[in-house]
Amino acid sequence: MSRTVFTAFALAAGAVGLLGCGEGVDPSSQPTIGGERFEEIRFEDLWRPSESSKKESKTVDLVQTESRTLEGSSPEAVVRVYAKVLETQGWQAVQQPQVQRDAAWFGSWRKLGRNLVVTAHEGAPAEEGDAVPVEFTLAFQRPTKPDQITGVLNPPIAR
Repeated sequence: MSRTVFTAFALAAGAVGLLGCGEGVDPSSQPTIGGERFEEIRFEDLWRPSESSKKESKTVDLVQTESRTLEGSSPEAVVRVYAKVLETQGWQAVQQPQVQRDAAWFGSWRKLGRNLVVTAHEGAPAEEGDAVPVEFTLAFQRPTKPDQITGVLNPPIAR
């Protein structure tokens, strides 16, 4: 048998063998590339109270910051609600909600190399006699190194 005929025969046999490959296999049961290393965590997707209004937003280097105002709450309540929401979404507490000397509240969390610090304090009323609003800030730090993408050896944001 010539080499060309043998090669053609081998290719045809291989093609026939591949025809039934994959039949009856559920694609969702197959392993996939990804997992939490490839999970996209974006600042824009963070939860914000619908009653709050944005005051200011800025980005410096890899830290995105947003200041917001909320009526009818307290600094403690804002940070504690963020703690519940973030921990439900898989964020790990670096510093549990706590009060500072100036009566402001803060907490910090980490997820897959990202750090988030939430600080809240009483703001100034718009007019005399108005309710005192809560002003809070979200500071989100994105990873800078490959080991931070996986969340390994990622230092927390220091306050």
